[in-house]
Amino acid sequence: MRCYGIEHGKCIDDELIGRVLGITVDAGKDPNQRTACGCVASRDIGMYDGCLFGCPYCYATSHFARARENYAHHDPAMPSLFTAKR
Repeated sequence: MRCYGIEHGKCIDDELIGRVLGITVDAGKDPNQRTACGCVASRDIGMYDGCLFGCPYCYATSHFARARENYAHHDPAMPSLFTAKR
C-alpha cells in the first residue's frame, strides 16, 4: 500500500508512543506476532472481561455483564488493574 502513500501501521507503535510521551522507546518487534505485524514487544496489563466500552468487535470482553461485575469489584489500591471477587 505504500505505493498509495499508506504506511504500515502498528497497534503497539514505538514511534508514536515515543512522540506522545517525549521518550525513547527501546523495544524490538514482538516475536510472538505474525511476520507482517509491526508491533513492538509489550505487556498486556488488563484482564479479560474488564472493559466497559462495549465495542462489538472486542476480543477482551465477551460478557459485558461480567465486565460490569469485575469493574464494581475493582480496588484502585490493589497492584493490578482489576482484582475481581469470584
